[in-house]
Parts: sequence; C-alpha cells; structure tokens
Amino acid sequence: MKFDGLWIDMNEPSSFVHGTVDGPCLGNPLLENPPYMPPLESKNLGLNHKTLCMNSEHILSNGKRVRHYDVHNIYGWSHTQPTYDALQAVTEKRGVVVTRSTYPSSGKWAGHWLGDNTSSWNQLLASIIGMMEFSLFGISYTGADICGFFNAAEYEMCLRWMQLGAFYPYSRNHNGKGNRRQDPVSWDTTFAEASRDVLNIRYTLLPYLYTLMYEAHAKGSTVVRPLLHE
Repeated sequence: MKFDGLWIDMNEPSSFVHGTVDGPCLGNPLLENPPYMPPLESKNLGLNHKTLCMNSEHILSNGKRVRHYDVHNIYGWSHTQPTYDALQAVTEKRGVVVTRSTYPSSGKWAGHWLGDNTSSWNQLLASIIGMMEFSLFGISYTGADICGFFNAAEYEMCLRWMQLGAFYPYSRNHNGKGNRRQDPVSWDTTFAEASRDVLNIRYTLLPYLYTLMYEAHAKGSTVVRPLLHE
C-alpha cells in the first residue's frame, strides 16, 4: 500500500493502565509523587497516571540503563528522527511525519497536532495560542483537530473552526470514533460552500506558506506568529 507519511500517536507514552498491571509501582515513592507536581490532570494522582512507572527501565542504544523518570519528556522526541529517517528510506521521498509527543527540536523532523481537544468555542480559541507556543519551540507545522476531537460539534462553531483552520499550517478536520460526522459535506450546502471558499483561499496562499516554512527551516523564524515577532 502506497503512503506518503507516518502519524505517531500515544507516544507520551500514554497508557490505559496507571503504572503497571501488577500492582503499585515499586522503588522510591518520591519518583511517583515528587515534592512539586505540575498542575496537570495527574497533580493528585502521581506521575504514573496514564503512563509507565517512573522507575521503569530503558536501555539506550549505547547499553546505558536509565529510569523512565529521567527520560519521560523526551520519550516521544526519541521516536521522531528514526521515524522520519525510516520513512525516507522506505519511500525514497521527502514525506511527512506528524507526532503527538514532542520536545524542542522535534520540528526538525516532524509536525505536531495539539492532541485530543473538545468540540467547544474555548478550544477553538486555545488552538491559536497553542500554535504560537509551539512556534516558539521550533515546531512550525502545527494545527488542532478542526471542530474538535471529543463530543459532537455544533454547527456554527464547526463552521467558524473550518474558517480558522483553513489557515493552520497543518489543516485537518478530525474527530473521535463514535462521534457523528463533522466534515464539510456532512452538513448542509451552505456549510460545504463556505468551507470550499475558505479552503480555496488556503490553496492560493500555499506559496506564501511554503516560503514561511522555508524561512523557519533556514533561519529559525516562525510560521504562525504573534505581532511581537514583527
């Protein structure tokens, strides 16, 4: 089967088990519950919430053994270049890789979507902030799931999101399994025509977008940028 790119998902690494199926994580409990916890969903649940035990062992390519606690934030990053190199070796073309877990410099090899968002107005707004932040991290090929991943999308919100998302560097309408369709032709003709109009504008601007991408690659500039960058 021919393909042009690879999409790496759940590589935080994400797990539907908290730590281990064999019971509580062993070893130093401070690894799972350090004195300072970031204000995440897991703040009161421990660092192994929806991922590995922090004392899990990784064996690096040089044979060195390291704790997951010390490499969690770069676990997804470590997939990125090998995946890109493999893609080019197999297809003998430039190709594209998109990854969910990133770290500064991931943008050299891959793009990024902003993860599992929800179908809500505040998430539409947050996508703009997220892309600007990832631009600062050197990851220029970014975008959110247009119209949201979780929950059913509302008509006007989804239409406005299509009109915004047409200008994302990475523009993709995508939602979760089990939700009703939200792609442009699943609504009425007004929705489809408005989406077609704004996507045609996107296509006319592709030379400009490609120029910004080249400058980001060559000079370290940004593609989605706040006014302060000007």
